[in-house]
Amino acid sequence: MKLETEIKNNFVGCYDEARGVALSKEKILRKDSNKCFSYMERALLGFVIMFMAGYLLSFLVEAWWVICPVVIAIFVVDFIYLGKSLLKIYKGYAYRKNRNFKSSIVVDKNGITDESYYGVKMTFGLDKILGIVISKYTVTILTDTPIYFYFPISDKDTIINALKKYNKKIRIIE
Repeated sequence: MKLETEIKNNFVGCYDEARGVALSKEKILRKDSNKCFSYMERALLGFVIMFMAGYLLSFLVEAWWVICPVVIAIFVVDFIYLGKSLLKIYKGYAYRKNRNFKSSIVVDKNGITDESYYGVKMTFGLDKILGIVISKYTVTILTDTPIYFYFPISDKDTIINALKKYNKKIRIIE
């Protein structure tokens, strides 16, 4: 069964959420819960923690001026980290926009076959699929590799039915 999807509306929200799910894969599978931070929430949390550490260290600068370069380095690294996170989302957006926000996979007895990434054909056997995570905006298929698939929530029933057709015991986490 060929599944085609288009994430033109709310791409950034979908990507952000799916990336957060993929980064929290172990926790989600262990707790059997879809509760996790999105990618940007994680980045902002890291930014705030580093910023606060730099801010608190800046009080020591008055008493111990030698750590001033350390405080400046913390602030520089903090802003680079936030900029890198925003750039990653922009690159994903630009890549999908060039492809008109369309992607397709084939689900059959061999598993999931994807050819949407630069024409490279990847097949993931059904035993490689760890679960389907249903979130607010996306349906994310987690594999036991660093690769994951995500689709808009509107495709939820189609994706679940296609995968359940070939693997009745597939794990669904809502």
